[in-house]
Amino acid sequence: MLIYDRVYNLGQRNRLGIPHAPFGAMPGHRKIKRVLPSADDEYKYSEPIELFFPGAHASTAAVNAPVPTMVERTSADGRRTYTETLSVDPPSPIKCMRMEAIHEETADRMDVDDPPLLPLPTFDFPFDADLESERYNMDLGGIFDWPVLPVRAQRGKKKGKITPSDKCMHEWRLLRDEYLQAIIRLEGPGDADEAVCPSCQDAVPTLRCRDCFGGEIYCQGCCLKMHAKSPLHRIDRWDGQMFHPTTLTAQGMIVQLCHAGCVAPVRVKSFVLLDIGCIHLLTVDFCGCERRHGRKRRTDLLQKRWYPATHDTPQTAATFNYLDFFLIQTHQAKTAMYDFYVATMRSRNGTGIKLPNRYPEFLRMVRQWRHIKLLKWAGRAHDPSGVNGRRSGALVIECPACLRPAVNLPPDWENAPPADKFLYYLFLALDACFRLKRRMASSELCDPGLSTGWAYFVEQEPYRKYLLSVTNETEMSTCSGLAALDYANTKFSREYTTTGVGMGVCARHEFVQPTGVGDLQKGKRYSNMDWIYSAIMVKKDPRLSKVVSYDIICQWFKKLFERLLKMPSAVRFVIVMSLMRFVIPKMHIHSHTLACQLLFSLNFLLGAGQTDGEGIE
Repeated sequence: MLIYDRVYNLGQRNRLGIPHAPFGAMPGHRKIKRVLPSADDEYKYSEPIELFFPGAHASTAAVNAPVPTMVERTSADGRRTYTETLSVDPPSPIKCMRMEAIHEETADRMDVDDPPLLPLPTFDFPFDADLESERYNMDLGGIFDWPVLPVRAQRGKKKGKITPSDKCMHEWRLLRDEYLQAIIRLEGPGDADEAVCPSCQDAVPTLRCRDCFGGEIYCQGCCLKMHAKSPLHRIDRWDGQMFHPTTLTAQGMIVQLCHAGCVAPVRVKSFVLLDIGCIHLLTVDFCGCERRHGRKRRTDLLQKRWYPATHDTPQTAATFNYLDFFLIQTHQAKTAMYDFYVATMRSRNGTGIKLPNRYPEFLRMVRQWRHIKLLKWAGRAHDPSGVNGRRSGALVIECPACLRPAVNLPPDWENAPPADKFLYYLFLALDACFRLKRRMASSELCDPGLSTGWAYFVEQEPYRKYLLSVTNETEMSTCSGLAALDYANTKFSREYTTTGVGMGVCARHEFVQPTGVGDLQKGKRYSNMDWIYSAIMVKKDPRLSKVVSYDIICQWFKKLFERLLKMPSAVRFVIVMSLMRFVIPKMHIHSHTLACQLLFSLNFLLGAGQTDGEGIE
C-alpha cells in the first residue's frame, strides 16, 4: 500500500508578492511522503522523498517588489465608489518576511528533512460603498496579524518511530495470564510440602503465615514456636482443599508480658489490640508475683510498645506504629478517624463479622498520644521538674525567622546604624474569626484541656477570671465601614460558650504565636484582644521595634495603654512607645476613612517592604 502526499513550497512566494518564472522553471521543490504499513499492520511509517526543480534565486528586486494597494473615491451623491489599483514600495515588515521566505527556500534545497513553511494569509482588500468623502487607504494585508513563522527544526533530525507512552504497561498486557496463574497458585499450597512439616519433619503441616517470608506450611507446634516473638502475625489454616483465616490465639498462643521466670502470671483473655491491618483478640499474661514491686500493667504494655486505652487494668491497647500511621494518614490524606478505624476492622475480611467496638477507646488513645508526642518533642522528659514544670507556651514551634535576641540576632544588633534599623522590626498581626463557634454542649470540668496555656491557647483560668471582671463594653466606631465592631455586642452570642477565636501571628511568616489564641465570648471585644495581645507581647524582648497589624486598629489602640495598665501581673509587660507602630492591612485599609489611610498605611512605613498584613486572614 502506497500513499503519496504532495506538499508544494510555492504558495509562500505568491502570498509575499515575489515574482517567479513559469511553473517548469520555478525555483523550489516538492515533498512527497511515502507511507508504509508495519508487519503487524499496527503502525504506519513515512519516508520523505524530495523532488527539486531548477530555477533562479530571488534577487534583491524580488524583495523590493511593489505591493498592490487601492485608492477608493466616492461619487458626489455618495451612491457609487470608484476603486483604482496602485503599486507602492513594500514596508519593512514585508521585506523582512520576503527575505526569510527566500532563506527558507534556499535551506530547503540543502536540507530535505526540514518541514515546509506554514502558508501565510492572503491579502484582503475591504470595500465600503457608504463613504461620504474621498480618502486614501493603503492596506498592508494584515501584516501585523500574521502568525509568527515556525522555528526551523534541527538539520539531520528525523522523525522517530511511534511508541506507546508506557512501554512496560504495553508489554505487560501479554503477561497477564502468567501473573494471574502465579497469584492464584498462592491460594493453595503452591510449592510447599503438604505431607510433612519442613521444620520438625514429623507432623502434618496445616498453618501458613501471611506475614512471614517464604510461604511454607508448618505444623501447629512449630508455627507457635516460630511466632513466640511475633504474636501479631496473621495465619491461615489448610484443610486439604483451601485455606481458612485463623489466629495464633485460636491455635493456643499466649502473649507473655511478664518477666522471665514469673511464677504467678495473671492471665487476661480477649485482650483487644489495634494494629496496622488488623484488630487482634489476644490472650495475655501479666506479671503477678512478688518481684513486681508495685509495677503497673500499663508499664508492661508501654515497654512492649503497646499504648493502653486505660491506666487501670487495661483491656485494650494500640501499637505505637498504629497510632503513628493514623497521624500520618490524617495529616497527609485527610482521613477521618472513624473511616480509619472502620478500614482497620474490615482489612482482615469483608464478611461483616462484628469485632468488639473500641472506637471510643481509639479516640482517647489518639488524643493522649498526640499530647505525649508534643511533650516529647519539647524535651519535657529530660527536665527534672517533669511535665508540670513547663513554662507558658513552651510546647509551640516558634517561627525560626522572627527576631529573637541570643538566638538569631547578632550581638550588637542594638547598635545598628539608622539605615539598618528596619532589619530588626518584629511584625505581628491580630485578627478574629467568628466561624469557630462552640455551643453550650459541654464544659471545662467535663472535658478539660490537656495543654491549655502550654502551647498556642492562653491560660484558661486567668483568662476567664479577667473576662468576668470586665463589664459590658460598647465599642463605638468613629471610622466608617468597620463591620467587625458590629459583632461586639451581637445577639447571636446566646447559647454559645464561644462565638469565635482571636489570634495573633507573625505577619511575615504566619506562625501562630505562643499563647496567641483565645476564645471570644461576645464578638470581637477589646478585652479579649487585649489579653491575647498581652500574652504575646509578654514573651517578646522589649528592646525590639514592633509593628502591630489589625483591621480595626484605628479604634482599638486609642485607649490601649490605659487598658493595659489594668491587666493582671501575669500578662503585664514592658512597652516602649517609641518602638511601637500600628498599621492596618493593605486590603482592609480601603474601607477606612482617609485619615486612617494616611496614619496607618503600611505603604508609608519605612522598612515595611512588601508586607501586607493579610496573611492571618
